[in-house]
Amino acid sequence: MEILEIKDNKLISVADWAETVVVPDYVNEIKKDAFREKTSLKNVKICGSVKIIPENCFLGCQNLKSVELPATVEEIRSDAFNGCESLSKINLPEGLKKIGNCAFARNYMLKNVHLPQTLKEIGNSTFMCCSRLEKIEFPLYMEKIGCNVFEYCVSLQSV
Repeated sequence: MEILEIKDNKLISVADWAETVVVPDYVNEIKKDAFREKTSLKNVKICGSVKIIPENCFLGCQNLKSVELPATVEEIRSDAFNGCESLSKINLPEGLKKIGNCAFARNYMLKNVHLPQTLKEIGNSTFMCCSRLEKIEFPLYMEKIGCNVFEYCVSLQSV
């Protein structure tokens, strides 16, 4: 069985047993739920020209530790990384404009987040229950910040 199922340059799914995944350059779209609840998954690097990280994309990937996103990503949709309890490192590229509701909720290991200057909108409860989040750096100009973005972020010291 292949580690990735790709059809017409769209990543459809990932093998349940995959621990490290490198999404190839020619992939320009990821299907909603493509990585959902892949509990073996630890590291992901997306190399393609993907613009959107869809809803529930990595939802419940409890052992996911790091994700490297390409510079082409403009939007991270709702619940994309919700419940990635081990996620401690993610790069949010310049060019990112929008982060959806609960996108990083329940990421207990996330400590520091640098939001790119291009970011204009953060949805509701985006970082809810990120209990180890200590520092977040905002861009100079934001158009919309949702409610309860940092609810239960008990370690947050600097915004």
